Amino acid sequence: RRCTLDSAGLPGGRRPRRSDTAARGGPAVAALGLAWLTRGCQVRGHGRGCRPVGTVLSWRQVRERRDCSRTGAAARGAGEGDDSSGDSEAPGLDEDGGPLRTLGTMPVAFRGVAPGSDQERSILCYGDSLTVGFCARGRRFEPYGRALAEALAGAGLACRVDVCGHCGHTAARMEANLEEQAVVDITGLQSQGLKRILDGAATSPELVLLMAGTEDLRSGVQPQAICESISRLHEICHSRGIPTLALTPLPAPRAVGHSVARREQLVRLLAWWAQEAASQSGGAAATFVDTAELVPLGVADGEDGLWDWDGVHLAPSGSRLLGRELADVVARLMRHQGVEATGTPTTAVSSAAPVNPAVAVPEAAQDEAADEGQAPTAGLEFWRARPAEEPEALLGDIEDDFARSLLSRGLPMRSLALLFLPQDQVPCAGQEVEVRLESAGSGALSIAAIEYAVEQDGGLLACLPEMEDGVGIPWGGTAAELQALLRLGNGGVLVKLRAVSGVRLVARHPARKVRGFTVALLQEVPEWGDSERRVTEASLGEELAEVEQLFAECGELQRRSGLMAAGDFASRPLGERVDSVLAVLEGVRLPTVPANRALSSDIRRAVAVSHALVAALSADTRVRFLCEPRSLMPRLQRAKEFLAKVQSLLRARIAFRRAFEEGDEGT
Repeated sequence: RRCTLDSAGLPGGRRPRRSDTAARGGPAVAALGLAWLTRGCQVRGHGRGCRPVGTVLSWRQVRERRDCSRTGAAARGAGEGDDSSGDSEAPGLDEDGGPLRTLGTMPVAFRGVAPGSDQERSILCYGDSLTVGFCARGRRFEPYGRALAEALAGAGLACRVDVCGHCGHTAARMEANLEEQAVVDITGLQSQGLKRILDGAATSPELVLLMAGTEDLRSGVQPQAICESISRLHEICHSRGIPTLALTPLPAPRAVGHSVARREQLVRLLAWWAQEAASQSGGAAATFVDTAELVPLGVADGEDGLWDWDGVHLAPSGSRLLGRELADVVARLMRHQGVEATGTPTTAVSSAAPVNPAVAVPEAAQDEAADEGQAPTAGLEFWRARPAEEPEALLGDIEDDFARSLLSRGLPMRSLALLFLPQDQVPCAGQEVEVRLESAGSGALSIAAIEYAVEQDGGLLACLPEMEDGVGIPWGGTAAELQALLRLGNGGVLVKLRAVSGVRLVARHPARKVRGFTVALLQEVPEWGDSERRVTEASLGEELAEVEQLFAECGELQRRSGLMAAGDFASRPLGERVDSVLAVLEGVRLPTVPANRALSSDIRRAVAVSHALVAALSADTRVRFLCEPRSLMPRLQRAKEFLAKVQSLLRARIAFRRAFEEGDEGT
């Protein structure tokens, strides 16, 4: 007889033996009380021929789950005949303090009693399935708010922690349900919208912990849209004078590729939003917390027991760890509120120590300074206003660069701190990027270089690619203005850069060391120089038309072939990319030879086209362009030649595939 049985109770994943079965094909798993352990693992076959398919539990995990099963069975037996799951305080609580069987109608409250404390503080934990501690396929719940209340009580803060989460709901759906009285999620749990909870509470919460975005990331929603929905949830609290904790979605152990990248982008966006909200707010604001630094990533259903089998949600022990780790952050904020008469929370952007202030670096102010007749205070124009420098000696390679028009005698030379970045993070002119730097290893030198740039050069740095097995320093890179710098609790920083110009090193040696990092002599690469003297606007227009046509054809060929190794020409049209570059470079005076030459709008657009083309290339190819910076026309010509090669290769690949498929049909 064909059988389908749970293999969880079989030690080491061995095949069932006749002694395991009461009858041929029948497992003895039920005798162990493990029928509830079915995890998508099946054994299929006939009698002795059964074979295990999928993951098999270790004996340690079997014993732990068997004990949990027995406890749950005892609790269910004790609760038979009583279906009242609507209690507001921890309904369905197992006697041994294990995961909850149900949460009833939310919000539900958990209280931590602190000896000697005569005042009970109020906190709301609001969010998605991670907030309610969804685990075991929705048969158990372990809200992190439960452990949070206990940990705060241990720290001497008596708190009532209310928990409300919507399993399977995106941040946009939470926003749409703000005023709903009855919201039912995918598990059947009933709750309320955020605005309804805040307005209907007998005692308004002093702090709201918001975690949303997990379902959005799984559904492929763009990080910018997720951040906008989450920020509006926070603003509902801030408009009522309630500070918030912006908790990032946890990284999923089984997330790969684009999912990981989208979460990292969302984390950066939330950090910038929290910092901006804090700087603009005169009252309640958000404190950013990256939950990835509180709970180790681990392995789904691994030995550490922190993650549930699905690789998305936390196991009960993981939720409890999150609650305990958050208690340190919450305790600091609550104590701060108790000391300050205004009740204004700490507005630091940090993951573990939110008391460190964020540092904002002013943007380039050349327009405002020019109107007032003052020297620029930061950025590219501040650096340009510095006196020109000369190399200690005109080395041979410098004279060669002058001879080959790689350096121009019409532009001054000045020194800048060098910031070395991974190749895929080096920005092209007209791009804005966010980079996270750790406090250990080479990251410490990068942070020192940034601090030097703020002190000496108005926050302007030269961004160069890290070259593995390279000798010396790359020949070129991009000059980037430091827009903002956020200091994180672990000693690292999060920086936002705006790339405004291409730069070329005057000489790779000598370059002086300052506090361990490198400061080198550079020259801006002119956008309009000697190579463009004989170019008319008509010939420039023809060149741009050819390039735009090639880009569009390469994008169509990529969509047909699915081959993206050369770059990304398919996801966004070139015109949209050019508009983004023009927006970033708005107000930036482009370098020219002779200096300060006025450029028409058509030439500025041509410059934006060339930079947008380079930005669309693969990281390896893009770095070659950045390390050998050229003015407008040589850069356009080189990009056009590369696109022509890509077009030819993609056409050949598609033709080969078509011929192969036709040959298959013929045979």
